[in-house]
Amino acid sequence: MKSVASSLEERKRVLEFWVQYIKPGKFPDLVVDGDLGHKNGVKIASHIEAVFNSNWSVENLSTTVSALKNELWGLGIATPEQAKSREQKAKEAAAKQRAEDLKAHNQAVFSKWLSEECPLGLIVDGHLYPTTHEKVVAYIFRNHPKVEVITAAMLSQAVVTLGNNLDYFSSKPEDRVLRNQPAPKTREQIQQETLSDRAKREAGLLPPERQIPSHANDGKLNSLKDLVEFSAKEELRRKGVTSSPIMAEADRIVVQNRTGKIDITKTAEVRKILIYTNGKLDEFATLKARNKAADVYEAAKNRI
Repeated sequence: MKSVASSLEERKRVLEFWVQYIKPGKFPDLVVDGDLGHKNGVKIASHIEAVFNSNWSVENLSTTVSALKNELWGLGIATPEQAKSREQKAKEAAAKQRAEDLKAHNQAVFSKWLSEECPLGLIVDGHLYPTTHEKVVAYIFRNHPKVEVITAAMLSQAVVTLGNNLDYFSSKPEDRVLRNQPAPKTREQIQQETLSDRAKREAGLLPPERQIPSHANDGKLNSLKDLVEFSAKEELRRKGVTSSPIMAEADRIVVQNRTGKIDITKTAEVRKILIYTNGKLDEFATLKARNKAADVYEAAKNRI
Protein backbone atom coordinates (compact mmCIF):
# COMPACT_ATOMS: atom_id res chain seq x y z
CA MET A 1 0.00 0.00 0.00
CA LYS A 2 1.42 3.34 -0.99
CA SER A 3 2.08 5.69 1.93
CA VAL A 4 0.34 9.04 2.05
CA ALA A 5 2.32 12.27 2.32
CA SER A 6 1.97 13.97 5.66
CA SER A 7 0.58 17.44 5.98
CA LEU A 8 2.73 20.29 7.26
CA GLU A 9 0.95 20.14 10.62
CA GLU A 10 1.54 16.39 10.91
CA ARG A 11 5.23 16.80 10.08
CA LYS A 12 5.59 19.46 12.74
CA ARG A 13 3.84 17.34 15.35
CA VAL A 14 5.94 14.23 14.57
CA LEU A 15 9.18 16.21 14.56
CA GLU A 16 8.47 17.91 17.91
CA PHE A 17 7.57 14.55 19.51
CA TRP A 18 10.67 12.89 18.06
CA VAL A 19 13.02 15.68 19.18
CA GLN A 20 11.57 15.68 22.71
CA TYR A 21 11.28 11.95 23.39
CA ILE A 22 13.30 9.91 20.86
CA LYS A 23 16.37 12.01 20.03
CA PRO A 24 17.71 12.31 23.63
CA GLY A 25 17.94 8.55 23.96
CA LYS A 26 18.97 7.44 20.47
CA PHE A 27 20.66 10.46 18.86
CA PRO A 28 21.66 12.85 21.68
CA ASP A 29 24.43 14.56 19.66
CA LEU A 30 22.35 15.32 16.56
CA VAL A 31 22.23 19.06 15.90
CA VAL A 32 18.65 20.34 15.42
CA ASP A 33 19.11 24.08 16.00
CA GLY A 34 20.81 26.89 14.13
CA ASP A 35 22.35 26.79 10.68
CA LEU A 36 23.76 23.28 11.11
CA GLY A 37 20.39 22.07 12.38
CA HIS A 38 18.75 23.52 9.28
CA LYS A 39 21.24 21.70 7.04
CA ASN A 40 20.45 18.45 8.85
CA GLY A 41 16.73 19.11 8.42
CA VAL A 42 17.07 19.56 4.67
CA LYS A 43 18.88 16.23 4.31
CA ILE A 44 16.37 14.41 6.51
CA ALA A 45 13.34 15.86 4.69
CA SER A 46 14.82 15.00 1.27
CA HIS A 47 15.43 11.41 2.37
CA ILE A 48 11.90 10.98 3.79
CA GLU A 49 10.45 12.43 0.59
CA ALA A 50 12.50 10.09 -1.61
CA VAL A 51 12.22 6.91 0.44
CA PHE A 52 8.92 7.24 2.33
CA ASN A 53 6.93 9.47 -0.09
CA SER A 54 7.02 12.32 2.47
CA ASN A 55 5.24 10.16 5.04
CA TRP A 56 6.50 11.53 8.34
CA SER A 57 6.29 9.16 11.29
CA VAL A 58 8.41 8.60 14.37
CA GLU A 59 9.64 5.30 12.93
CA ASN A 60 10.42 6.77 9.50
CA LEU A 61 12.25 9.69 11.09
CA SER A 62 14.42 7.41 13.23
CA THR A 63 15.15 5.16 10.25
CA THR A 64 16.16 8.18 8.17
CA VAL A 65 18.51 9.58 10.81
CA SER A 66 20.13 6.14 11.19
CA ALA A 67 20.62 5.90 7.43
CA LEU A 68 22.09 9.41 7.18
CA LYS A 69 24.07 9.44 10.44
CA ASN A 70 27.44 9.70 8.67
CA GLU A 71 26.23 12.78 6.79
CA LEU A 72 24.58 14.67 9.65
CA TRP A 73 26.14 17.34 11.83
CA GLY A 74 26.69 16.15 15.38
CA LEU A 75 26.68 12.46 14.41
CA GLY A 76 28.96 11.67 11.48
CA ILE A 77 30.22 15.24 11.09
CA ALA A 78 31.61 16.90 14.18
CA THR A 79 30.56 20.45 14.94
CA PRO A 80 33.31 22.95 15.79
CA GLU A 81 32.33 22.65 19.45
CA GLN A 82 32.43 18.86 19.33
CA ALA A 83 35.79 18.86 17.56
CA LYS A 84 37.23 21.19 20.19
CA SER A 85 35.77 19.10 23.00
CA ARG A 86 37.12 15.88 21.50
CA GLU A 87 40.54 17.44 21.04
CA GLN A 88 40.56 18.58 24.67
CA LYS A 89 39.47 15.14 25.86
CA ALA A 90 42.18 13.53 23.76
CA LYS A 91 44.79 15.84 25.28
CA GLU A 92 43.55 15.10 28.78
CA ALA A 93 43.58 11.36 28.09
CA ALA A 94 47.11 11.58 26.68
CA ALA A 95 48.29 13.60 29.69
CA LYS A 96 46.68 11.09 32.06
CA GLN A 97 48.27 8.17 30.24
CA ARG A 98 51.67 9.88 30.26
CA ALA A 99 51.39 10.51 34.00
CA GLU A 100 50.48 6.88 34.60
CA ASP A 101 53.38 5.71 32.42
CA LEU A 102 55.83 7.96 34.29
CA LYS A 103 54.53 6.74 37.62
CA ALA A 104 54.90 3.10 36.59
CA HIS A 105 58.39 3.73 35.20
CA ASN A 106 59.58 5.55 38.32
CA GLN A 107 58.12 2.85 40.56
CA ALA A 108 59.97 0.19 38.58
CA VAL A 109 63.24 2.15 38.83
CA PHE A 110 62.76 2.63 42.58
CA SER A 111 61.93 -1.06 43.18
CA LYS A 112 65.01 -2.18 41.23
CA TRP A 113 67.24 0.29 43.08
CA LEU A 114 65.78 -0.80 46.42
CA SER A 115 66.52 -4.46 45.73
CA GLU A 116 69.96 -4.01 44.16
CA GLU A 117 71.64 -0.80 45.38
CA CYS A 118 69.95 0.64 48.47
CA PRO A 119 71.94 0.15 51.72
CA LEU A 120 70.46 -2.78 53.62
CA GLY A 121 70.36 -0.75 56.83
CA LEU A 122 67.69 1.54 55.35
CA ILE A 123 65.30 -1.26 54.38
CA VAL A 124 62.45 -2.22 56.72
CA ASP A 125 60.15 -5.04 55.58
CA GLY A 126 61.16 -4.45 51.96
CA HIS A 127 60.56 -0.69 52.08
CA LEU A 128 62.25 2.53 53.11
CA TYR A 129 61.16 3.89 56.48
CA PRO A 130 58.53 6.62 55.79
CA THR A 131 60.67 9.54 57.00
CA THR A 132 63.64 8.27 54.96
CA HIS A 133 61.46 7.93 51.89
CA GLU A 134 60.20 11.49 52.31
CA LYS A 135 63.74 12.87 52.72
CA VAL A 136 65.05 11.06 49.64
CA VAL A 137 62.14 12.28 47.50
CA ALA A 138 62.48 15.82 48.84
CA TYR A 139 66.21 15.82 48.07
CA ILE A 140 65.61 14.72 44.46
CA PHE A 141 62.91 17.30 43.76
CA ARG A 142 64.90 20.05 45.44
CA ASN A 143 67.98 19.37 43.30
CA HIS A 144 66.05 18.42 40.16
CA PRO A 145 62.94 20.66 40.30
CA LYS A 146 61.72 19.83 36.79
CA VAL A 147 62.58 16.14 36.81
CA GLU A 148 59.95 13.66 35.64
CA VAL A 149 61.97 10.48 35.30
CA ILE A 150 63.73 9.23 38.41
CA THR A 151 67.04 7.38 37.98
CA ALA A 152 68.98 5.04 40.22
CA ALA A 153 71.83 7.57 40.21
CA MET A 154 69.54 10.23 41.71
CA LEU A 155 68.42 7.88 44.47
CA SER A 156 71.97 6.84 45.28
CA GLN A 157 73.19 10.45 45.32
CA ALA A 158 70.40 11.35 47.75
CA VAL A 159 71.41 8.54 50.11
CA VAL A 160 75.10 9.47 49.96
CA THR A 161 74.43 13.19 50.51
CA LEU A 162 71.88 12.80 53.32
CA GLY A 163 74.05 10.22 55.09
CA ASN A 164 73.28 9.91 58.80
CA ASN A 165 70.18 12.09 58.44
CA LEU A 166 68.42 8.97 57.19
CA ASP A 167 66.99 6.19 59.38
CA TYR A 168 69.51 3.35 59.52
CA PHE A 169 68.47 0.25 61.43
CA SER A 170 71.88 -1.40 61.43
CA SER A 171 75.27 -0.28 62.71
CA LYS A 172 77.23 -2.69 60.52
CA PRO A 173 79.45 -0.76 58.09
CA GLU A 174 78.48 -3.04 55.19
CA ASP A 175 74.77 -2.24 55.80
CA ARG A 176 75.34 1.50 55.55
CA VAL A 177 76.83 1.70 52.04
CA LEU A 178 75.36 1.40 48.57
CA ARG A 179 75.46 -2.10 47.12
CA ASN A 180 76.66 -3.33 43.72
CA GLN A 181 78.57 -0.15 42.97
CA PRO A 182 81.48 -0.08 40.49
CA ALA A 183 84.94 0.04 42.00
CA PRO A 184 86.30 3.60 42.32
CA LYS A 185 88.53 4.67 39.46
CA THR A 186 92.27 4.77 39.98
CA ARG A 187 94.29 7.91 39.41
CA GLU A 188 95.68 6.38 36.22
CA GLN A 189 92.16 5.68 34.90
CA ILE A 190 91.02 9.23 35.60
CA GLN A 191 94.13 10.57 33.92
CA GLN A 192 93.56 8.35 30.88
CA GLU A 193 90.00 9.63 30.51
CA THR A 194 90.75 13.33 30.93
CA LEU A 195 93.95 13.79 28.95
CA SER A 196 93.96 14.37 25.20
CA ASP A 197 95.85 11.97 22.94
CA ARG A 198 98.59 14.53 22.49
CA ALA A 199 98.95 15.00 26.26
CA LYS A 200 98.99 11.23 26.76
CA ARG A 201 101.83 10.90 24.25
CA GLU A 202 103.76 13.68 25.93
CA ALA A 203 103.25 11.97 29.30
CA GLY A 204 104.38 8.64 27.90
CA LEU A 205 100.94 7.04 28.30
CA LEU A 206 100.66 6.41 24.56
CA PRO A 207 103.35 5.45 22.03
CA PRO A 208 104.57 8.17 19.63
CA GLU A 209 102.34 8.80 16.64
CA ARG A 210 103.62 6.99 13.56
CA GLN A 211 103.76 8.97 10.35
CA ILE A 212 102.82 6.17 7.97
CA PRO A 213 101.95 7.28 4.42
CA SER A 214 98.26 6.87 3.72
CA HIS A 215 95.52 8.06 1.40
CA ALA A 216 94.89 10.93 3.80
CA ASN A 217 98.37 12.45 3.45
CA ASP A 218 99.88 11.27 0.14
CA GLY A 219 97.56 13.47 -1.93
CA LYS A 220 97.12 10.79 -4.57
CA LEU A 221 94.10 8.76 -3.56
CA ASN A 222 90.73 9.79 -2.16
CA SER A 223 89.18 8.36 1.00
CA LEU A 224 85.94 6.40 0.65
CA LYS A 225 84.02 9.44 1.84
CA ASP A 226 85.74 11.67 -0.74
CA LEU A 227 85.02 9.08 -3.42
CA VAL A 228 81.32 9.11 -2.56
CA GLU A 229 81.20 12.91 -2.56
CA PHE A 230 83.02 13.03 -5.89
CA SER A 231 80.54 10.54 -7.36
CA ALA A 232 77.57 12.59 -6.11
CA LYS A 233 78.99 15.82 -7.53
CA GLU A 234 79.61 14.16 -10.86
CA GLU A 235 76.02 12.93 -10.92
CA LEU A 236 74.74 16.47 -10.28
CA ARG A 237 77.09 17.94 -12.86
CA ARG A 238 75.91 15.42 -15.43
CA LYS A 239 72.29 16.41 -14.80
CA GLY A 240 73.06 20.10 -14.91
CA VAL A 241 72.27 20.76 -11.24
CA THR A 242 74.17 23.69 -9.73
CA SER A 243 75.38 23.58 -6.14
CA SER A 244 73.62 25.47 -3.35
CA PRO A 245 73.69 25.46 0.50
CA ILE A 246 70.67 23.15 0.57
CA MET A 247 72.12 20.74 -1.98
CA ALA A 248 75.46 20.90 -0.19
CA GLU A 249 73.67 19.73 2.93
CA ALA A 250 71.96 16.97 0.95
CA ASP A 251 75.33 15.90 -0.46
CA ARG A 252 76.74 15.46 3.06
CA ILE A 253 74.24 12.74 3.93
CA VAL A 254 75.90 9.35 4.42
CA VAL A 255 74.62 5.87 5.26
CA GLN A 256 76.50 3.86 7.88
CA ASN A 257 76.70 0.08 8.02
CA ARG A 258 76.38 -2.05 11.17
CA THR A 259 80.00 -1.36 12.14
CA GLY A 260 79.54 2.40 11.93
CA LYS A 261 81.49 2.78 8.70
CA ILE A 262 80.20 4.48 5.57
CA ASP A 263 78.23 2.18 3.29
CA ILE A 264 79.52 3.31 -0.08
CA THR A 265 76.85 1.62 -2.16
CA LYS A 266 73.88 2.83 -0.13
CA THR A 267 75.32 6.33 0.25
CA ALA A 268 75.77 6.60 -3.50
CA GLU A 269 72.18 5.45 -4.04
CA VAL A 270 70.89 8.05 -1.58
CA ARG A 271 72.84 10.86 -3.23
CA LYS A 272 71.38 10.00 -6.62
CA ILE A 273 67.90 10.90 -5.36
CA LEU A 274 66.63 14.10 -6.99
CA ILE A 275 63.06 15.41 -6.63
CA TYR A 276 61.63 17.63 -9.36
CA THR A 277 58.52 19.81 -9.13
CA ASN A 278 57.08 21.22 -12.33
CA GLY A 279 60.30 20.31 -14.13
CA LYS A 280 62.50 22.18 -11.64
CA LEU A 281 64.72 20.63 -8.98
CA ASP A 282 63.02 20.89 -5.56
CA GLU A 283 66.00 21.21 -3.22
CA PHE A 284 64.03 20.99 0.04
CA ALA A 285 62.14 17.91 -1.17
CA THR A 286 65.41 16.35 -2.33
CA LEU A 287 67.04 16.92 1.07
CA LYS A 288 64.01 15.47 2.85
CA ALA A 289 63.84 12.44 0.55
CA ARG A 290 67.55 11.69 0.98
CA ASN A 291 67.30 11.92 4.76
CA LYS A 292 64.32 9.57 4.74
CA ALA A 293 66.07 7.08 2.48
CA ALA A 294 69.17 7.13 4.68
CA ASP A 295 67.03 6.52 7.76
CA VAL A 296 65.33 3.56 6.05
CA TYR A 297 68.65 2.00 5.05
CA GLU A 298 70.16 2.45 8.52
CA ALA A 299 67.04 1.09 10.23
CA ALA A 300 67.15 -2.00 8.01
CA LYS A 301 70.73 -2.82 9.03
CA ASN A 302 69.59 -3.45 12.63
CA ARG A 303 66.85 -5.92 11.74
CA ILE A 304 68.87 -9.00 12.55
